[in-house]
Amino acid sequence: MPETLLTPGISVVVCCHNSADVIGPALRALAGQTVPAGSGCEVILVDNLCSDETVTLARETWQQAKARHPLRVVTEETPGLIHARKRGAAEARHDHLFFIDDDNLLTGGALAELLSLYGRQPRATAIGGRIEPLFQGEKPPWFDLVAGTLACTPAGPEADRPGPRRTMSGAGLSFRTAELISLFRSPLPLFLVGRRGEALSRGEDAEICLRL
Repeated sequence: MPETLLTPGISVVVCCHNSADVIGPALRALAGQTVPAGSGCEVILVDNLCSDETVTLARETWQQAKARHPLRVVTEETPGLIHARKRGAAEARHDHLFFIDDDNLLTGGALAELLSLYGRQPRATAIGGRIEPLFQGEKPPWFDLVAGTLACTPAGPEADRPGPRRTMSGAGLSFRTAELISLFRSPLPLFLVGRRGEALSRGEDAEICLRL
């Protein structure tokens, strides 16, 4: 969408590949979000070759939650997280774009706070936030050794100190939409494609940050 047609607000993009086991809680957390007056909000679910009930469950969950914002489902047939993200960005109608993973649970007020941050930081092209793990049972004794690999924010106040970052995790990473689309349309394509089916490759989020 041309930059001049982007309206104030936030487009939340959730990229899915066989996400039926996790998409329900993620969408319920999104359904209760609010945004400031004068800002729009939409949720775009990108179906990246799902062969399970992801799309059906997503629509049912959204309807049952009586969400105040629209949910749109679009399809991306090229496998790979970066291709799904490009499709989500191309579909965005608002001037801020927020990627969340299919198993991310947003805290209350996250979208309103994010838009407020962009208003207070006019030079920021991308903004990330704290990512905390949610365990099904006891925390494994080895978890802290690999927490960074799993995109979790380190413990302690230093990690929460506002300031510029060289790279940020793609789980819960937001952008000014026009800047990100400009990058995606660059003659030099991104080298990394992220998760693709059962292949858990990664690094495309870091490449996006470095290129921006």
